[in-house]
Amino acid sequence: MKKTKILLIFISISSYLLSDSILSKDIINSIQYSKEKIETDTLKNNINWINPIQVKYYYKSNELINSSATTISINQPIFKSGGIYNAIKYSQSSSKYNNINLDIYKRNLIKKATSFLYYLNQTDINIDKINKSISNLKIEASRNKELVFNGFLDVSFLNNSIIALNKNKIALKDLKIQKEDLLLNFNNLSSVDYSSFLLPSSFSVLEFNDFIKNNTEVSKSKANEESFKYLKKLSYSKYLPSVNLTYDYSNDHEINLKTNTTGFNISMPFDFKSVYDIQSSKIAYLKAKKDTDIIKKEQEQLFNTIINKLNIIDSKIKIQETNISYFNSLIKDMKELVNNGIKTEEDLFILKNSRDIEKLNKKLFFIDKLLLILELNSNTNT
Repeated sequence: MKKTKILLIFISISSYLLSDSILSKDIINSIQYSKEKIETDTLKNNINWINPIQVKYYYKSNELINSSATTISINQPIFKSGGIYNAIKYSQSSSKYNNINLDIYKRNLIKKATSFLYYLNQTDINIDKINKSISNLKIEASRNKELVFNGFLDVSFLNNSIIALNKNKIALKDLKIQKEDLLLNFNNLSSVDYSSFLLPSSFSVLEFNDFIKNNTEVSKSKANEESFKYLKKLSYSKYLPSVNLTYDYSNDHEINLKTNTTGFNISMPFDFKSVYDIQSSKIAYLKAKKDTDIIKKEQEQLFNTIINKLNIIDSKIKIQETNISYFNSLIKDMKELVNNGIKTEEDLFILKNSRDIEKLNKKLFFIDKLLLILELNSNTNT
């Protein structure tokens, strides 16, 4: 049965990261439950300022009398010097922070899964490279053996070619072990066969300003900063006047006496710790603002570093392309020598293998670029 290939297309800097198709259904469901919990907690926190209604029923009995009564008591703040408004805004900003944090968590999982996917592809390429090198070394060892036994070559050349061949065989086994570890890590995050994914053939990179504007770490820090701003205001309002409406209902069942009492009260706490509490919340807010500046600078440095690395890899790819062109020229000349009986098919085979190894190195460099782009992607929400 032919496998369906899934193409990872980089239409924009993070188009692929918007898709969670690489993650297993269990992980996706777990993230969804976390999102629903955040939404539920937000709804709960938005009405935390509403006090519960106290309902009581009691029954008493002794040698003289049996008595029972029902009471209902309400003590509800309607004004807390901005405390109600700030409590709601704090709840909403905390929800925003938690949602961004969850989105970062999800993106990091996608990043990890995709990184393992890229590493698996690199490992497959390296296995292909080793196999081609082994093929070349087998020919070299066979030729050296013949030359040594015919007295045309020192035995050290044969010895070195045999050792090199053995090292490559061991390296091939190590790569297969490495691949098993990568498969384990990938399969822990994804339920899709890694070979069903095709690597993108191209990608685009956001401009610097867009990267900072849509940066999830900066957005998370700003949401945290906003939460501390409203928490600071809440600290002030705790020590300011509060107006509460009161209502008390009582029903004495023995004498059938019902009373309804309404009123209000004004309260204001005088707490010697208030100055320190307010100052502490102010410092926490200022620290959160400074943290945003630090994170923004870190993300700016990250962007510049990745761009510099991408440019270096581009130069490495150009070197590979020059080398490939050189091998193509050698192969063309070698074919003529083979046709004229001057060189053997084995000579041509070695050159083609060496050229193909250079092509594989070019693919490895391209995947290195994809890994850097992925690092950039995981920090944006576009």
